[in-house]
Amino acid sequence: MINNIQALRALAAISVAIYHTGYNIFGIHTDFYGVAVFFVISGFIMCHISMRDGRENDPEIFILHRIVRIVPLYWFCIFLLIGYSNLGLLNILRTLPHIFNQSIENPLYLLGWMSQIVSFNYYSLSEIFKSLFFIPYINRHGDIQPLLGVGWTLNMEMAFYLIFAFCLGVFKSKAPWYSALMILIIWFICGNKLFHDSPVRLYSNTYMIHFVIGILVYMIYKKIKTIEFLYYKTILSAFFGILFIGFFIIQLYPSPPLIYSIPYIFLIAPGILVLSSLFLEVIGVRIQNKTVLLLGAASYSIYLTHTIVLEFLRPIGDIYPFLAFRSTLSGFLVSLFLMIFVGLLVHFFVEKPMLNYLRCKIKNRNNLAISS
Repeated sequence: MINNIQALRALAAISVAIYHTGYNIFGIHTDFYGVAVFFVISGFIMCHISMRDGRENDPEIFILHRIVRIVPLYWFCIFLLIGYSNLGLLNILRTLPHIFNQSIENPLYLLGWMSQIVSFNYYSLSEIFKSLFFIPYINRHGDIQPLLGVGWTLNMEMAFYLIFAFCLGVFKSKAPWYSALMILIIWFICGNKLFHDSPVRLYSNTYMIHFVIGILVYMIYKKIKTIEFLYYKTILSAFFGILFIGFFIIQLYPSPPLIYSIPYIFLIAPGILVLSSLFLEVIGVRIQNKTVLLLGAASYSIYLTHTIVLEFLRPIGDIYPFLAFRSTLSGFLVSLFLMIFVGLLVHFFVEKPMLNYLRCKIKNRNNLAISS
């Protein structure tokens, strides 16, 4: 993974986590560092890994690798949430004393009560099935959102992967361009009034356009790498450094009228951010901080688990106001630390072992296929 892209992944994951705490630090806004940046990076990376050296230009291998990367940890988090909910841990301050008392007074009752984890009482089987297989649906609250709140972005992500895999199979080296075209067509069709009350309107979300922007970033990046920067390194470094910082600040403070007067600023800003970071990498300005790169590597784990951590903390904040992450700085800092800490634990003890095991299986399968 390119260092600066890894750093942006860390920024995106932590930005989403901050955004969901609801605590507004100094009036800043972090949403556009989150999903939008993730999607631009995704559009870029899919082109990079499939077009750069042909490692994943076979549609079957491409989609298999995407499934291995995305699905196992997502399923783990969904079933963690189901168990967490069915055991009553959404109200942990009431439930834990109950568990403690029952473990002493009536252990058999406690075992029976805990067996509800496999009965799916809290969610319907239909919701679970659709959530697991990235099928958009309108939930009981009227939102197009799966069981794990952030999963709506993965529904869009998997749709992008399927489109890209199809284009790899049909159009080969032209896959990025045709993928961008197909995304725009789907985005336009799903935005039609006919689909206003349908779950497929999810694919008319403006965030879908960021996959296309990510593809364009890759095309520009290819051109950048062919230019000789020897005599212009200092000037160009300064220019793209200023550009990066400028768009970083623009996305932090979206309220000034001047910013609103710039057409489509919130659409293109994440793309400029990613492109600037790539340009800086090309000319030798790379993020080397190990902590930042580690957070980038763990960004998917942090992203998937942070809302579960917040649900765990919510009832605690109701009892102990200094831990209320929406209204106090102390609660916000505690929640941010725990979200990162839990994300890192899941990364090291769940995500990495699963990925290593599954990738080893794929490698062995490919070796057998070649030898036969």
